[in-house]
Amino acid sequence: MIIKFAAIIISNGKVLLVRKKETNIFISPGGKPEFGEAAEDCLRREIHEEIGVTLHNAVRFRTDCSVSAFEQEPIKIVSYLVEVNGEPVPSSEIEELRWVSFEDIDNLHVGSIFRDAVIPALKAGNLIE
Repeated sequence: MIIKFAAIIISNGKVLLVRKKETNIFISPGGKPEFGEAAEDCLRREIHEEIGVTLHNAVRFRTDCSVSAFEQEPIKIVSYLVEVNGEPVPSSEIEELRWVSFEDIDNLHVGSIFRDAVIPALKAGNLIE
């Protein structure tokens, strides 16, 4: 099973999603831990590499399982509400950033766990518009 740590970054009632180069799927910033790497360390490394920001604070939000949109294998995503320092910009393998409200997910190709579980939970908790 693939394990990924996902950063939920919220600003002005919208959550940040990213799109990797040569894909059309919007996902959360974050990624797979390196061997022995703790969740917060993984998040810190991944968001710095992918969107050029530094981690200020991370609080576990939820854990969801499904099938990876990229590898077509079982995946467990542990998502964290994350506060960052800096303005996100596409870096490394990230080609595009989007600030997304609940209503926007019907008009984007969003990874299944974020589309079906995380974003609805953020909306239900009044964390996004």
